[in-house]
Amino acid sequence: MPPCYGPGSASGHEWLTNHLPPLHRPPSAPTSPPPDKNPLKRLAHLMRDARSGGDVIAANVENSQDVIVGKNILKIRIGTLVAPATPVLIGVLVFIALAAVASYIAFVPARMPTSDFSPYFNVVVAEFGQLDAQGRAQPSPAGQDLSDSVYRALRDEFSTYSELKDLFNPLVWHGGPGLDKRASIGRVSNITEARALAESLGANVVVFGNFGAQGSAGSFTPEFYIAPIRNVADDLVGAHRLGAPIQRAGLGLKAELIDRQKLMAKFTLGLMYDLSGLPDRALNMLTSDADLARWPDDPSKAVLLLFIGRQHLYLRQPDDAQRAFEEALRRDPAYLRAHLGLGDAHYQRVAMLPADQRLDSPELDQAIGEYQFVFERAAQAVDAPLLALSARLSLGYGRALKGGALYQRDHLEPAETELLAAVDLLSGALDALAGQYRRLGQAYEAIGRSYIQLADIADARGDTAEGKRRYDAARSALQSCQAQGEQGRGLTDEFLVNNIVLAVCVPNLDTVNQALSSR
Repeated sequence: MPPCYGPGSASGHEWLTNHLPPLHRPPSAPTSPPPDKNPLKRLAHLMRDARSGGDVIAANVENSQDVIVGKNILKIRIGTLVAPATPVLIGVLVFIALAAVASYIAFVPARMPTSDFSPYFNVVVAEFGQLDAQGRAQPSPAGQDLSDSVYRALRDEFSTYSELKDLFNPLVWHGGPGLDKRASIGRVSNITEARALAESLGANVVVFGNFGAQGSAGSFTPEFYIAPIRNVADDLVGAHRLGAPIQRAGLGLKAELIDRQKLMAKFTLGLMYDLSGLPDRALNMLTSDADLARWPDDPSKAVLLLFIGRQHLYLRQPDDAQRAFEEALRRDPAYLRAHLGLGDAHYQRVAMLPADQRLDSPELDQAIGEYQFVFERAAQAVDAPLLALSARLSLGYGRALKGGALYQRDHLEPAETELLAAVDLLSGALDALAGQYRRLGQAYEAIGRSYIQLADIADARGDTAEGKRRYDAARSALQSCQAQGEQGRGLTDEFLVNNIVLAVCVPNLDTVNQALSSR
């Protein structure tokens, strides 16, 4: 007989413990985190739980009801509409992504800010590269490092001068797309690419440069391109080299570039004042800044002297301007822009004389000689079309001034030769000046004035038919001059309207109309 174990005995308790099934207790509910208040996050949690197993989960989602998520069921009831949740969620996410892209496009610029009525000065620093055998810029680690340094130097320099923000709103871009811009800067091989980059981004200045074929062991030339400001082309539009090529390697190259980038930063500040029509401030920056004062006294200084001379011309100081241009040419005799500047200094001094005294000064022919020198050699320049245009215009104005001086002395035959040459030179530049209202106004004014003198010369020899034809040509040119003032008013170009159109073109047009009405 099996032993009898009572429930109160130790053996009985052990037997019950070993042989009776455990009591069924409901599992304790796990502690759940508080529900997320974001309805999209709540949906995401439901979908994740549905994929992990289980049959059906029901929940309340903000602005929705009867949200059902199961292994094979995932639906949302919104009002009377019952829709699968996954496509809805995907649609919401796509909408958010599109909204983010739209916001990026709307608020992150692809171009630098420009305005005809607000001052902006935009500088782009291209990535420095290494030229290959075809003259194309290729990636260069050393070039990338140097361009980053120049960018930081310009950015820091702009932030140093408190007045710059109010005067120019200066902005410098560098590198690829980001939260500040959508544009990618890239590398620039030559002036053509620099010009295209400036036009696409709305930049006033593009800083670029490349190593030669030997990479960091070869030469490096920093360069910059100046774009037209406010649709008014300038004599300095085009490419300029910031000093001579640097023929160093390694740490020597880096040290030279550090000095050169300081010069570039201060030089750019002076350039802002120059191109914004503030020659007194530009001259002060270019001549008194401590960094620029340490510019090496070698051929690289020619570009600095060119801009110093230019400010003196604006301030009607031709003697100081001439000294600066001659110093530039002493360092670099082939610097064609300095030859143009020297011609301008001679021209300005002659133009200040009374008309009947201009032939007595040798500087009239000296000015024309400098212009002719550049005109004949501009085709070999880096930015040939721009330099050739400036030389053509300068030579045209020089010959018009000489023709007028001969006319005042009644030397009618040589006067006619000079005036016809001036009209031909200036007329040949009109197409290239499209949209450049001030320069067009000046060109049309000089053409109109020359035709008035040519008409009087024709009448003096009895050729009244030719005289009328020339008066008609004068009227057409002067009317075109007047039209430039009307088109340029949106640019608030007071110099064009007041000093060219109202002061010269309109009175000469009245003279032509009176002459034609009396014939």
